[in-house]
Amino acid sequence: APGASAGDFALVSNSVDGGLRTVGFAQTYRGLPVIGGQVSFLFEHDRLVVMSSAAATELALAIPPRTVDAATARAAAVGWIAKLYGGAPVVKLCVNSALR
Repeated sequence: APGASAGDFALVSNSVDGGLRTVGFAQTYRGLPVIGGQVSFLFEHDRLVVMSSAAATELALAIPPRTVDAATARAAAVGWIAKLYGGAPVVKLCVNSALR
């Protein structure tokens, strides 16, 4: 993908089924996951037969100079919602690791 380097991709699958090997890589940008960004390769008898890409190109993202830990973020969100709407919001963790 234009603007991406090999280091922007992490191996997520390498499997063999019959005579076919599938290798997949998830895309990251400055260490952050790119939702939906991926490339995959299909080999048959050690020859590349299909290459697929949904990698994002020419990404530009300002990374904040500091991050907030999860507990602080949850407490701030709960406080903001409680102040705005009242009540006692309950935090439920997301099962999608890309959104944690």
